[in-house]
Parts: sequence; C-alpha cells; structure tokens
Amino acid sequence: MRISCNLLHVVAIQAKEAGMNDKSKKGILRLIVLGILLLPMVSYSQDTITKSDYKRIGDLVYYNDSIFSGIAIKKAENGQIIVEEHFENGLAHGLWKEWYKTGEKKFEGAFVNGKNDGVWIQWFADGKIQRKLTFKNGQIILNEE
Repeated sequence: MRISCNLLHVVAIQAKEAGMNDKSKKGILRLIVLGILLLPMVSYSQDTITKSDYKRIGDLVYYNDSIFSGIAIKKAENGQIIVEEHFENGLAHGLWKEWYKTGEKKFEGAFVNGKNDGVWIQWFADGKIQRKLTFKNGQIILNEE
C-alpha cells in the first residue's frame, strides 16, 4: 500500500505542476485508485483446470503443451471438489487439499517449489486425525502418528 500512496502523491504533484484543474485531477486520481484496487485481482488470477487435463513430465506439469501455473481440481460425480492442487511454473506450489466424497477432509499440506513443506495432516473418513507430518524442503522432519 505504501507504493500506492507514493504513486498517488507523485501524480498529484505532476498534475499540479501541469496546471490541471481540480475536476481533471479528481478524474485521474479516481482512475489510478481503481487501477490500484483491481491490480491484485489481475496479478493473482490463475487458471483453474480439471486435474485430468494436465500432463506430468518428470516434476513439471503441463497444460496445452505449456508449463502450467494455476489450480487443478478434481470433482466427484456429485460435482463436489475432492482434490485441489496449486502449481507455479509447472511445480507443485501452495496449498494442496483432498476430501472424501462425504465432504470430510482427507489431507492438507503445502508445497514450495515442488517440495513438501510445513505440516501435512491426514484425516480418517470420520474426521479424526490419522497423522501429521512436518516437512522441510521435501524431507520429513517430524512424524506424529
């Protein structure tokens, strides 16, 4: 947000130096504010595809013959999402989740640059925790069963 405020300040100074009237200044500032508010939506928008649509070659995931960044999902027959996987530059990156067809969580964990990282939790179908694994750079550093 600091960058946004600095940008607004610079634009306001330049508008004043250019001799713009107040109505023109307000119009430009409104457009800048709107752009700043919409920028995160554009910057972080990702493609969402069906898990069966991607192709894995080695550690990388491809979609339409290009390295994939975005979210891949798998749905049950009833339309409920049962798998959600996140990718960045073809590598598993971000939160991964899986659910039983009943809607109960099956497991959840995160990847960083293609490697398991942080706490991964696996649940039984009744919702009780089956085990917790803690990863660092793809290696298990703690196993709680």
